[in-house]
Amino acid sequence: MFVCVCIYRVKTAGGASSAAAAAAGSTALILAGDAAASGGAAGIVDPKLALIATENMDARTQLILKNRQKNYVKPVWHAPWKLKTVISGHTGWVRCIAVDPANEWFCTGAADRTIKIWDLASGTLKLTLTGHINTIRGLAVSDRHPYLFSCAEDKKVLCT
Repeated sequence: MFVCVCIYRVKTAGGASSAAAAAAGSTALILAGDAAASGGAAGIVDPKLALIATENMDARTQLILKNRQKNYVKPVWHAPWKLKTVISGHTGWVRCIAVDPANEWFCTGAADRTIKIWDLASGTLKLTLTGHINTIRGLAVSDRHPYLFSCAEDKKVLCT
């Protein structure tokens, strides 16, 4: 079980927020029993507030806060992804995808009960496979043998 600690800074009467105002009681501390209930693991935004808030906490909560601050990894910025191609061909929702280990082709399984094999470089349709009687939920391409495994809501696993 995770303990989630959220600290909020509240504006003072003068409109400014400061560490002294936080010590005077304008910092709200909320403890939740589950991190998922609060939308994931929360971190402390302002280290000054963390120090003030930890003065009135027990040792276990202070230890959790210190470990959270140590384990926080700042994400590395990268350029936004750009859409290269939209591939259409299924008449139902695409539920799964698998890529060939040699990166030559990929396959998609959909709610229309078909598996479509596409060329990875050009995005053209190479082959359409049928055989399931319900929505295809999973695909796996073997990296040792030339097999394609598919599983569907019809409770069958097919090997092609």
